[in-house]
Amino acid sequence: MGPLRGDLDDYAADLAERFVQPAREDFQQREVVVRLRVEDEGLPLQDVHLASEALREQCQFLRVNWLKFPCVVPSDNRDQTPLPVSLGFEEYAVKSMAKDLTAGLPGLLRPLVMRFQSRGMEFASRGIWSRSAEFVQVEIGEAITFFQSRLTAFLRTRLQANLSTPSPSPGLKFTVETDTDRLRVSYAPIFWKSNQRVMNQLSRVATDYLTSGQYYFGAAPPGQTPQFDFSASYVLPSDSYAKLAM
Repeated sequence: MGPLRGDLDDYAADLAERFVQPAREDFQQREVVVRLRVEDEGLPLQDVHLASEALREQCQFLRVNWLKFPCVVPSDNRDQTPLPVSLGFEEYAVKSMAKDLTAGLPGLLRPLVMRFQSRGMEFASRGIWSRSAEFVQVEIGEAITFFQSRLTAFLRTRLQANLSTPSPSPGLKFTVETDTDRLRVSYAPIFWKSNQRVMNQLSRVATDYLTSGQYYFGAAPPGQTPQFDFSASYVLPSDSYAKLAM
């Protein structure tokens, strides 16, 4: 369904605010997921739901353990707002481990918590291609604000595309070319850097179907951490091709 064209900016901002609300420290019902309204029905938002839930879980873990939030600052000319980095809370195993680490005596578990955090930070910093971004740590509230700002821009693109021509099934065709053969290509939305989304082909030219939005792309050999090129983001449906110098 979605908004009228003239209300698109306000609607995108309101929708982004509702998605980040459960992650905020002063939110009283942290276990309650985002509830959509009638006007939200029919919009492709499953990926946004997953990222927002992971944000909430990660904020809770970092907050309980007095830790900061990992981000990367892209060199992307479109937007250099710090981009929050996932520590893997989309996965059940990571969520379960994090809960175990915060369930016992803080003094005994603190070294394990710090080891978990250090491995996550190393994982995040290794995911930067060349000098396309800078790795930083910020306060949790700042990270939520960055997530919301970037999500608003992402939703504006998706809503605009949905109003013009709803994404066909299975999605919009997008091709990524690399300099090296047999790399696994990954992509992440501009509001949440994670390694959850991959293209199927192991080839210098990989093609897949994506939902409208704005994305960063990266690549690596199978089984290795993908490195993302944060020097440029791509807008679908306007863009249909990306060249990675890796």
